[in-house]
Amino acid sequence: MVGHNPGLHDAARRLIASGDVETRERLNEGLPTAGLVVIDFTGKDWRKLHPQGGRLERFVSPRSLAEADRV
Repeated sequence: MVGHNPGLHDAARRLIASGDVETRERLNEGLPTAGLVVIDFTGKDWRKLHPQGGRLERFVSPRSLAEADRV
């Protein structure tokens, strides 16, 4: 799914129930322009999605890319 804020950030936060705690906290701070969120769901039927049914697999922001580039 591709979209933009504020709806996409709200949707991501509502769909995620698990995943790396630090990464989830960074996402809670905001979803910046050009940010990427990957959420994994156990089922394959979109009709069965429900709030807090996903696992945060990855959150990439322009800032995290810049920080990784400095390492």
